[in-house]
Amino acid sequence: MPYGQIGTDRMIGIDYASMREYRLARVREMMDREGYGIFITWDAWNMRYINGGYPTVPCRWAATMFSILCRNDEPLLSATTVMDPFRLKDYYPWMPADHVTKDIGGGKMSFTRPMWENFVQTILDMMEKNGVSGMPIALDACPAPELVRDMFQERGATVVVPVEQLYELRSIKSKDELACINISAAIAESAMYDVHKALRPGVPEYMMTALGIKRQYFHDTDEVVPPAIISGKRTNPMHCDYTDQLIMAGETVAVHMDAVCFNGYKTSLGRTFVIGKATQAQKDAYAVALKLMKDAMAAIKDGASTSDIVAAWPDSPSFWGYDDWDECRRFAHGNGIGLIFEEGPFFSCADRDREGQTLREGMVLALETWYGPKGADFGASIKETVLVTKEGCKPITCYPVDQIIECPLR
Repeated sequence: MPYGQIGTDRMIGIDYASMREYRLARVREMMDREGYGIFITWDAWNMRYINGGYPTVPCRWAATMFSILCRNDEPLLSATTVMDPFRLKDYYPWMPADHVTKDIGGGKMSFTRPMWENFVQTILDMMEKNGVSGMPIALDACPAPELVRDMFQERGATVVVPVEQLYELRSIKSKDELACINISAAIAESAMYDVHKALRPGVPEYMMTALGIKRQYFHDTDEVVPPAIISGKRTNPMHCDYTDQLIMAGETVAVHMDAVCFNGYKTSLGRTFVIGKATQAQKDAYAVALKLMKDAMAAIKDGASTSDIVAAWPDSPSFWGYDDWDECRRFAHGNGIGLIFEEGPFFSCADRDREGQTLREGMVLALETWYGPKGADFGASIKETVLVTKEGCKPITCYPVDQIIECPLR
């Protein structure tokens, strides 16, 4: 069924309660499988995955908010987004009232043992209360990892860092997560269209970035990463930023709508434009980047491996005119995408000797390919977000891609 941005009384839309239940169940399964007694995360997106907790940017920077999931208990959110954190209880009705709690210590500004004492003791008391004392403590994105690990170990506790396990649990998306990702793709395409219409000689790159940001906010996104707008010589090799450089007639312009977001879920969309008529050399470069993208997508299906994707790409850096794989690692690459913009599995044209990871139905991948003659003043970049299905690869981003996009000089 179609999913809109707003739920109504006549359409179920996105079932956020079901999505929260799905994500929490995945975390509990991970803890059971790995034998963790308690899981604590300061990562903004993993917090959101566990209980919908949403740290604003200042709280992320200071790492003053975190989520806790102890076996035999419900998730706990330690919140600092308001001066009276108990006011947040009204915003999280799906959580027990006593599990949206005040700051218990810890964070980026906590850099001495006394500043972490209350936090460490609270965690140990919580584990004892829930009958899981002695089981490993999983710490994710801890702002003082060595100090906190030592303090737990001095008390006889085992500390683990569950990075790979978190990649695994987030990798398979529910239908409601996929609905969010599809909406984020539509927002990305809307922002791309605004930039597309405005591209012309004499405008600075940052002005196009501002247009992309504006459109995303008009769609009520809750996180915005500034689009990368790259023109002229900066497209070879490809940059990932924007400057005050003026866009000129005849130049290629790469527009990267990265991490465009709806309810936390992200997509990646990139297209290459030409101001005016494209030269044959520019068209040829784009055709190579497009073939690299299509070859990668043809290798994607449930049960395949990231090694199959890598095998579909050139087997030597000389294809791009380089001698060392490390110089062109990102010329053809990909990764998982969801609440986190870049997450596992990670793979690149340079990973020919690395063991691949199995692709499974429900995974969402972000792919990027690039090509440009070495030393030229132009290059072509394409970015797509795709869904792994049993039948193969289903594109989620659908902005025109079959040829380099010309922006007529009017």
